[in-house]
Amino acid sequence: MTRGEVFDEVSFDEGFTWWYGDDDFVAQIVAQGGRAGIVGEARVEHLGGGAQTVRYTPAVLAAIERDRRRMWTKWGHF
Repeated sequence: MTRGEVFDEVSFDEGFTWWYGDDDFVAQIVAQGGRAGIVGEARVEHLGGGAQTVRYTPAVLAAIERDRRRMWTKWGHF
């Protein structure tokens, strides 16, 4: 959870298909001087379906690779 008044320039990049969107979100916070961590009591609920079992078809693997390359280009690592 982030507070808009603290990280007003951070947004979830919907251009990522896979989990790299989460990594990008955290990288934006860190780039603004913030910190990211894990809270043991925290819970994530995916609205409207969210997480699901993935079958790694050639199309899925291609999408993952595309997002990995996009993340690398955007941040220079990952």
